[in-house]
Amino acid sequence: MAMIEPHAAETLISGHLACLPIESLPVGQCAGAVLRENIYAERDQPPFDRVAMDGIALASSAAANGRRRFKLQATQAAGDPAATLDSD
Repeated sequence: MAMIEPHAAETLISGHLACLPIESLPVGQCAGAVLRENIYAERDQPPFDRVAMDGIALASSAAANGRRRFKLQATQAAGDPAATLDSD
């Protein structure tokens, strides 16, 4: 079978799609439903870059030798540039 252009493929596919009726549902009944059109947000949420969790970084090689005390190399507050850590 010969390849066709993407636009021609889209035309062929859309010609075989059934148009489903519009249905309004309460939010609690929307699980499993399919949206008929795309939804676009007015702005990013949240409207700023953020990290969603706190954490620590630990070299697995340091923990593998049974060490239980570690040297704190850096802390990083929100908005600080990325810290570069020494390898152990």
